[in-house]
Amino acid sequence: APLLPAAALIGATGYRSPLVGTAVWNVTVDIANEGGIEGVEVIQLYVQDPAGQGPFVPYWRRLVAFGRVRCAAGEVCSCAIPVSWEHLAQFDGEMRLRVLSGSYRVFAGGSAEDTPLEMNVVV
Repeated sequence: APLLPAAALIGATGYRSPLVGTAVWNVTVDIANEGGIEGVEVIQLYVQDPAGQGPFVPYWRRLVAFGRVRCAAGEVCSCAIPVSWEHLAQFDGEMRLRVLSGSYRVFAGGSAEDTPLEMNVVV
């Protein structure tokens, strides 16, 4: 049985790496294994791009990262999933790779059709 329905998205933190212009942030998801045996859960992160930005229609949701966590029966485990600017970037009208400024909706779940957790991240 999937572990994710008992999960709670607890936050995102950001930092800038020593490489110029490389921003990275982590999305942390807590997983509660309410089953009787150890399990492994793959958490997928999807984003919805800011509305009204760029020459293209924003994707409805696109997979940007994923993480895997092993959790013992009855335990609560955390999974920090790094997301870099390359994960959010898209090509503009002049075919330059860039990140749109604005509010991104971040969704977490076991699949594209099962994303019970969400939050907004402003870039």
